[in-house]
Amino acid sequence: LVFNIWPMFRGFAMAFTDYRFIYPKSKWEFNGVANFVELFQDKIFWESLGLSVRFTLIVLPSALVFALLVALLINRVRSGSGFYRWASYLPVILPTAATFLMWGQFYGDKFGFINTNLRALGVETPPNWLGSVQYALLSVAVVDVWRAFGFFTILFLIGLYNINAELFEAAAIDGANAWQQFWQI
Repeated sequence: LVFNIWPMFRGFAMAFTDYRFIYPKSKWEFNGVANFVELFQDKIFWESLGLSVRFTLIVLPSALVFALLVALLINRVRSGSGFYRWASYLPVILPTAATFLMWGQFYGDKFGFINTNLRALGVETPPNWLGSVQYALLSVAVVDVWRAFGFFTILFLIGLYNINAELFEAAAIDGANAWQQFWQI
C-alpha cells in the first residue's frame, strides 16, 4: 500500500504545485492547472506524444502478429517444442542492457553486422540506423518487437494448448481448410 498509493498521491499533488524535483529546496506552492496549461502549449510535448503514438502503433500490432505466427508454428511442432518455446521467450528474459548492446552491434554504423553485409552486397553507403531520423524509430521498434514477441507467444500458446484437438479433427472432417479452422476455432 505504501509503495503504490503514496507515490501516486504524491505525484498527483506535485502536478498542481510549482515543486521542482531536481531542486529539493523548492517549495510546494499550489499553482492550479498552470503546469498542464504549460504542458499543452509546449510544441515538444505534442511532437513527443505523436512519436510515442507512432511507436506504439508500429510495435504492438507487429509484435502481436509475429507472436501469433510463431505460436501457431510452435503449436504444430510435436518434437522439440520446448526448445522453440524457450527460444521464443529468451528475448524477454535477457537483461535490457545486454539486448541493447547486442542490437547496437547489429546496427553499428561502420562495423555493424547489417551494414557490413550491405557493403558486401554492394551498397556503398548503408544507412546510419540509429543516427538517422529516417531510420531510428523503425530500428528501435524492431528491437522492441523482438523483445516483446516472446511474451505474447507464450500467451498465445497457452490459449492454443487449451483448445481440444478433437475440435480441429471434427472441422477437418467437415471440410474446413486451415484458415477456416484457425478463424472459426
